[in-house]
Amino acid sequence: MKIKRPPKKQPSSNALIAAFISSLATANDDELPEMLESVLAVGWTWPRTDLQHWINPLNRFDAMLDQIVTDYDLATLEHPQINQFTPRTKQSLLAILRFEKLLLENSTNRKIYASFDVSRFHG
Repeated sequence: MKIKRPPKKQPSSNALIAAFISSLATANDDELPEMLESVLAVGWTWPRTDLQHWINPLNRFDAMLDQIVTDYDLATLEHPQINQFTPRTKQSLLAILRFEKLLLENSTNRKIYASFDVSRFHG
């Protein structure tokens, strides 16, 4: 579910967070899992962050997840998953979901993000 709010005009006051967010914007889709896993490996080392600063990366992650749902025909509950995820898809999916969990645990202003679009699941 795309976050409709515009991101805050000012980047995070923490330079490391701002740099990581910026690097997520310029990375290609194949680089993202490793970038996210590098943070997951050490845990959250930054101060709490405002989720407003993460709108662009979160919208990008949602677009990637939406593509996985489409590619693997997961939009309905009529049948189980038919095709197994490729190793790269599985790596991307798990990295995004784990990172989003870590981000939400360490963020304020979480109410702006609800990554579940119920309308997709109504045939």
